[in-house]
Amino acid sequence: MPEGGKPGTLAGAVVANAHIERAFTDDRLFRIRDYLSRRQVRDEIAAAAARTVLHGDFEQEHGWVRAHSAFAFALYEGGDLPRSAQHFARLGNLMAPYGWEQMSNNWRSDFRHAGRTAGVR
Repeated sequence: MPEGGKPGTLAGAVVANAHIERAFTDDRLFRIRDYLSRRQVRDEIAAAAARTVLHGDFEQEHGWVRAHSAFAFALYEGGDLPRSAQHFARLGNLMAPYGWEQMSNNWRSDFRHAGRTAGVR
C-alpha cells in the first residue's frame, strides 16, 4: 500500500479506500470484516490517517467528511474502535455513505450506532 500522502492533506484516504475496495471483493460480511481486522491492514489505515487527516496541519476542505467517514468505516469494521473513534469525533453529526451503504440499507443508523459503540455519540 502507498505511504498515505502528504502530511495534512486528504491524500491518506486513498489508503482507506483501497482497503475498503479490497475488502468488498468478497460479499460475505464476515470476510469483509476479517480482511479489515488484519493487523497490517488496520495499521496501514491508521498510519495513513495519522499522516494526513489527523495531522496537525490538516485543514477541512472539500472531501474531508468523506475521508473521515472512510477511515471510520474501515477501522470500525476492522474492530479498531479506539482509532475509529477519532474519526467519528471529528465528524460530529456529519457522515458520508461510502462503505457504510454497501453494508446496509440503513447505513445512517448503522453509522450513528457505530459512533456510539466506539464511544463517541
